[in-house]
Amino acid sequence: MPDSPESLIHEMFARQALLIQLVRLLLRERAAANGQTESEILEWGEEIKRFFEGQMPPGVAESYLTGAIDVFFNVLSAEVKSDRQGK
Repeated sequence: MPDSPESLIHEMFARQALLIQLVRLLLRERAAANGQTESEILEWGEEIKRFFEGQMPPGVAESYLTGAIDVFFNVLSAEVKSDRQGK
């Protein structure tokens, strides 16, 4: 019997969450190895937003993407700060 649409959605979100965590872990390790600061991490997020500005039409999708980028890099920046402080 095929999976229900609801279970497929849950599986998709679980895979997406795992991918986000793995990417953040890789970037966190890279930032530590390169001695990057929290502000450098946040600037990197701004660069990524500027890249996507020309790739998407303005509107709801763009605002969701911008918000997701902000959240991702704010969390990454906080983790890098915590790592630098030895917490």
